[in-house]
Parts: sequence; C-alpha cells; structure tokens
Amino acid sequence: MTTLYDHRGQPIDTRVLQEEQAGPSVGSRPATRTPIADGINPKRLARLLRQTDAGDALAFVTLADEMEERDLHYFSVLSTRKLGVSSAPRVVEAATDKRRDKKIADDVRENVVKAPGFAALVFDLLDGLGKGFSVCEIDWKRDASRFIPRGYEFRTQRWFQFDKESQTKLRIRSSDDPNGIELAPYRFAVHMPRLRSGVPIRSGLARMACVAWMMKRFTLADWMTFLDVFGMPLRIGRFDTTASKEHRQMLLSAVRSLGPEAAAILPKGMDIEIKEASRAGGGDKVFAGMADYLDQQVSKGVLGQTMTTDNGSSLSQAQVHNEVRLEIKASDAEQLEATIQRDVINPFVALNYGADVVPPKFRIPIAAPEDQEKKAKTFQVLTGMGVRIQESWLRDQFGIPDPDEGAEVVGGKAQAPANPAPNAPDPAVSAPAS
Repeated sequence: MTTLYDHRGQPIDTRVLQEEQAGPSVGSRPATRTPIADGINPKRLARLLRQTDAGDALAFVTLADEMEERDLHYFSVLSTRKLGVSSAPRVVEAATDKRRDKKIADDVRENVVKAPGFAALVFDLLDGLGKGFSVCEIDWKRDASRFIPRGYEFRTQRWFQFDKESQTKLRIRSSDDPNGIELAPYRFAVHMPRLRSGVPIRSGLARMACVAWMMKRFTLADWMTFLDVFGMPLRIGRFDTTASKEHRQMLLSAVRSLGPEAAAILPKGMDIEIKEASRAGGGDKVFAGMADYLDQQVSKGVLGQTMTTDNGSSLSQAQVHNEVRLEIKASDAEQLEATIQRDVINPFVALNYGADVVPPKFRIPIAAPEDQEKKAKTFQVLTGMGVRIQESWLRDQFGIPDPDEGAEVVGGKAQAPANPAPNAPDPAVSAPAS
C-alpha cells in the first residue's frame, strides 16, 4: 500500500490506527476534576482568564463544564444551539455521477454516517461551541484490508493543551512532556468552531458568558439572603420577669420550633408574637430583574436573540428573530461539515480506496421553515392561471405519497363521463367565446 498523508502532510502509519492515544491517565489525564466554580469571584475569574490567555486553559475548560451543570438557563440555550445542528438531516453526495463514485458514497453512507455512534460524534463535536474546541478519538476496526470506524470516544478538553507559540495547535497533556504529545494522524476528529477571530480557546461561548454567569450567582445568593430575612415572619417570645431560667429556655425552644413545626405549648404568663417583617421597597423585584437581565444577555450571546427564549415577545416577533438564528445554525452546520469531512470522511475513503480518490461530499443542510398554507395558495393561483405543474413534484413539495391502487381517495380532478348522452351538445362548441 502506498504511503498516505493527512491534511497536515504527516505520513499515516496504519499499524497504530487501532492504538488508543488520548485515554485517561492517573498522572497526566485524570478522570476526576478539581472544582473551579466554588468560591468564584471577580479576582479569581480574572486570574483564570489571564492564565488561559497565557496558554494554560485547564482551569477555564473546567469552569466552562461547571457552568453548564450549575445554570439551567445557560445549559438550555447552549443545548438549543447544539441540537439545532445535531438534529438536522445528514447527506452524502457522490463526487461525480460515475458508478464508482456512487458506490463509494453508498459505502460512506452505510458504514460511517448511518453507523451507530455517528450521531453521538456530531453532538460531542458541537461541545466545542462552549469551550472553543472539542475532540473525539476514532476507534478504527480493521476487517481484512478495510478500515471502518467502530465508534468515537469523546475526550474531555481537560486532557488537551495548545502549543505555547501559536496557541492554535492542539496537543495531548502528558506529565512526561510539558509541551504535550502531538495528535496522531487519522486518529482524532477535532472541531474548533470559529465564532470570532482569534485563537480557538478565546472564541468559545463560555468565555463570553462567564462574567454574566458569575454575576448571576451573586444575584441568586443575595436573593436567597433577602428571602431569608424578609420572607419569613419574625417570631418574638415574651416572658415575665419572674420567669425561671428553665421557663426561659422552654420559651426559646418553642419559638425556634415554630419554624418547621408551627406548634408550641407555653406555661401561663408567657406568649409568642409572630410579626411579619416589612419589605424593603421592591427589593424582591430588584434581584429578579437583575437575574432576568443577565439571562437575556446570555441568550443574545448564545442564540443571537432573546425572543424565542424569554417572555414578553409575540409570535410574529419570535418568527422574525428565528430567521436570525437560522444564520447562526447554518454557520455552525457549515463548519461542522468541514470538520467531519476532513477528519472522518476523507480518512475513511483514503484508507479504503486510496489517497488519489476524490471523496464524496458530506453535508448538513439547514432549510428555513416554510409556510405550507401560503405555499399551497401560491400553487393554486399558478394553476388557475394555466401554469402546468407535474403532480409527482407537487406531492414531493408537501410530502404527500402517491395513493395505492384501489385505495379510497379524496380530491382530484372531476372525471368526464365515459358514455356521453346522445344528442348532448359539444361543450367546445356551445361554450361562449371569452
């Protein structure tokens, strides 16, 4: 077999394609993580971001992972953006109409795109939207002279680092090499979404949302304190000056038990007053307004709009803003197409058919939703004007299957009588001229 080269010009050693390279390691790549979000404050966050700018992104990707776990709104909008692409159809187009190219496209379609694990690969690679990059290691299975991807293992971003010089070349963390280990050719699918210009680690959505996320944590903590002070009524116990120490302790226990138990008994001469604390003017609305404002900023950053995620918008406004989201979704799909084409489709074709074969094209088409009612009225007007439309094509536009032979149907053109009555006037002759 001739020597193969990857897109970086590195020779491919097919003997090591089946060897795991970026698996967990106790010293270099531990499966557990050290929490970063606990006790986060502006000073710690600023230091963390400076470390990321200097090339050490371990703390940042850990925080980005925790942000998704600890904030329901951030998780929701980020999942919406991921699912917008991962749920779209996946298409394989042959390079040409030649029989061999069509056969290669069928092979890619059956053994790669429709194989188990490919859907998970698409979703896992989209994790790079939040963190700036995402890596999946390809598990190649060799069957006779063929290489088929058996599965794809997601590798957490904590196990990788960027080179110090350019901060664009991804390497595997290793305790034996501070510069990391170079990724083996044809072994990894690496997705680096280009959401903004600059180095990959600084273009993730988590980088843009981390300050708002931290401020929301402060807001919620202050809100809980406010509810604790102003949300619970104040319980005051009164005792006579002649009450003994034992009676005073009894009263204190009774006041405390009124919280969860709301019941108490007292000796004669003692009473408990429940006094509702006055609210600071609109304090509860201040915290709610701040939390909503921060959520809206995160929605704008992740989805490009707020109308389809937050309250206060009409259906027409949400539809207009959904068009803006389609541009983001189309861009995400186009970039993911290029990654899968380069790291999965092209290696599969090169390993099984040769490096000189033009591979089929992998696509994730993103179509704008159509107004079917408006579309049907357009066809009705056109046919009324005399435009002839092929029925099979029209059925495809609305997803209507051809009726089975003998099945009961509705609609259709009125049929002319098979045996016209004798002496019936000819419609073509009797019709008045228009």
